[in-house]
Amino acid sequence: MPGGLRQSIQNIEFWGPQTLFRPSQVYSSVTGAYTLFRISGGAVLLLGLYGRHTAVAGGATTVTGTVDGIATDSGAADIGTSGGTVGRVVWIPLNVGQAPLPAAAIPLTVATSTKMLAGTAVGTIVLTFAVSTVTMEWTLIWQRLAIDSLVVVA
Repeated sequence: MPGGLRQSIQNIEFWGPQTLFRPSQVYSSVTGAYTLFRISGGAVLLLGLYGRHTAVAGGATTVTGTVDGIATDSGAADIGTSGGTVGRVVWIPLNVGQAPLPAAAIPLTVATSTKMLAGTAVGTIVLTFAVSTVTMEWTLIWQRLAIDSLVVVA
């Protein structure tokens, strides 16, 4: 077997799904748009974008997102009023046909299993917050499609 077991494991780790974590911070409607992650080097497949409230929301707060300027959802959704308690999660659908969803838990079914392909040499994953403030942490699951593809926390 060329390369052996060690090489096979390295290939799986390199080409397999990667997880990025963005630590908790306050997202304010005053600032509005926040660049959460940066893409460079080639195409990537975005497998999931998830947030978790780490403090009680300041009230009705809406969120909407883009990847390289392309919408990740059908429009702004309130993640603060009913879902803004500590520990609640938020799912960003990566699909213009669905809205962001706050909940205690979100089943990932075929209907919610959407992905987004980003193919620019340099790009951004941006979330825009309006109305009030939230304090959240974010997790992105992604997979490289080119040898130089990279996604980093902004």
